[in-house]
Amino acid sequence: MSKSVGKPLGQVWVTRAAPGAQATAERLRAAGLSPLVAPLLRIVEVGADLALRPGEALAFTSSAAVRAFAARSAARGVRVYAVGEATAETARAAGFKDVRTGEGDVAALGGLILRDSPAGGVAHLAGEDRAGDLEGALKAAGLGARTVAIYRTVAAKDAPTEVAAALASGRLEAVALHSPKAASALAQLAEREPLASALPRMRAIGLSPACLQPLEHLPFAARRAAERPTDAALIAALRPLSGGG
Repeated sequence: MSKSVGKPLGQVWVTRAAPGAQATAERLRAAGLSPLVAPLLRIVEVGADLALRPGEALAFTSSAAVRAFAARSAARGVRVYAVGEATAETARAAGFKDVRTGEGDVAALGGLILRDSPAGGVAHLAGEDRAGDLEGALKAAGLGARTVAIYRTVAAKDAPTEVAAALASGRLEAVALHSPKAASALAQLAEREPLASALPRMRAIGLSPACLQPLEHLPFAARRAAERPTDAALIAALRPLSGGG
């Protein structure tokens, strides 16, 4: 169902884990949208040996990995490869100076690293659940690489109470998915009320097509992937739903 021109979009459910959820919410507010922060994931750090080898560069495929590493290691004088601009911004904010940015996916990040071929190889700091095999791709091309799992994401077992209240009021009209794992958690919750009956009037917006795949069998009013894996592109995907163009 199309919206009338000028009618504002209702609340947008931000499902990503904190503190990234708050950053996304701020960007949504700045764009004139109304966020509902109710994460479906939480980050749990795991024990890992963070000692770096001589000349080794770091690769990060999530902002969560940057924050987990920066909280436990003082190393800042190493080169960092970030999967996309959001992760790069987090790395710079954490104090890393030499930050090189990929185009938003693991394959592009691997290509960037291989073009530089850091002499000491690469340590990929990541979550226990990862999209793609950066280590394998780098090793296959002859570059030393290792993966260090530094955190895990834990999915919510029940829909947050804030979501139930927003659904009851009819205010919740869209949900933003920043990861396939968040989408999988949503898919499980969507089999139960009150979420199940609300799906036909809700839109699902994914940071990438992979973020929408777990939802393909569900009767959302619409599903749309951002053109690039950034909050700015996600907001651009939301704008046609608001009626404001």
